[in-house]
Amino acid sequence: MLKKVSIVFMTCLIMVCLINKLSFIVRPLDTVGAYSQVETFHSLPNNSLQVIAYGSSHTLRGLSSIEMYKKYGIGAYNYGWHWQNMNTTKLFIEDSLQTQSPKVILIDTYCVNRDYEDSELNAEIYYSRYIKNKKALISYLHRCFGNNIERYLEYFIPLLKFHDNWNTLTNESLAKLSIDPTYYKEMGFCPSDAVTKIVIPDHNDLNDKKIIYNIKGGADYEKF
Repeated sequence: MLKKVSIVFMTCLIMVCLINKLSFIVRPLDTVGAYSQVETFHSLPNNSLQVIAYGSSHTLRGLSSIEMYKKYGIGAYNYGWHWQNMNTTKLFIEDSLQTQSPKVILIDTYCVNRDYEDSELNAEIYYSRYIKNKKALISYLHRCFGNNIERYLEYFIPLLKFHDNWNTLTNESLAKLSIDPTYYKEMGFCPSDAVTKIVIPDHNDLNDKKIIYNIKGGADYEKF
């Protein structure tokens, strides 16, 4: 009897390890940089930043935190990333305030109109797994998925969601996650040579959007 139980246990263990490995291999590769972004932030000394910037790629590509230091002596970190909707920005704020006490917080409002709930597991939600503040992460996932068990399963077992990536694997898919030193050198800023022509609307024509975040209140906040 003991031998049968041991065999069943070992079989289950092997299956779990295999599924975990396959889930890692088929992960969305466009979130790999987010690992460096988050881990670099967590490697910084506590309370060493005066300014932290959050938001979408408009922040990530458009605000040079290292220039703020070189020109003005301001210790800053660019904690923006691609597709960072307001609910994800909130998660990053909660994570960063565990170790930092910035004097100024900059929030890119490009995604202010985005719904904070997500019915699909996308890259933005997937890269939240690198956040260290587990209490905030659980709250974030609940806001994203509600009571949809399928989405939770896809989040914790990415193979269920991203299995089609098996057809487009690269060497990077098999590589272990590692921190790109460029993110420490640039303090989170990710420069780009791309130029996109845009039309900037008259701010007088834009509707006001109310954003409420009670920083001192911790978990006592109002939804965006």
